[in-house]
Amino acid sequence: MLSLRRMRSSRGMSLIEGVLAMFLLFVAISMVFGVFPGAHRATDLAFKYSLARELARETLAVERSKAFSAVTSVPRHPVPTSLVRNGVPVNVVLWLTVNVRPTSGLKELLVEVDWEGSHRLQMETLLVDR
Repeated sequence: MLSLRRMRSSRGMSLIEGVLAMFLLFVAISMVFGVFPGAHRATDLAFKYSLARELARETLAVERSKAFSAVTSVPRHPVPTSLVRNGVPVNVVLWLTVNVRPTSGLKELLVEVDWEGSHRLQMETLLVDR
């Protein structure tokens, strides 16, 4: 009689325990796979932000190298960029605007780069007539 009780108590897990274990496993796997799309979007945004930052820096450097009188505003225009990231070709269109506002012997130079309609990066500097 004693061996029959031991056998019943050590047979394994019940159906409820099995269902609960599978549910917890499903929740854990769902949480892990739910992180990947958000991480991919964040990586893509950081990549495009770094492209925009480099374009703005390069534009500021080009405008600073010009003669003071030659620095003028440039209307918004597309700057297509094609490169390879992680072995995959990537085409990104950045929109560049250069605004120049003269202020008392200086020129305020504002470079704006935007992409996907909702992301914008701005850099500005002051130019002095030498």
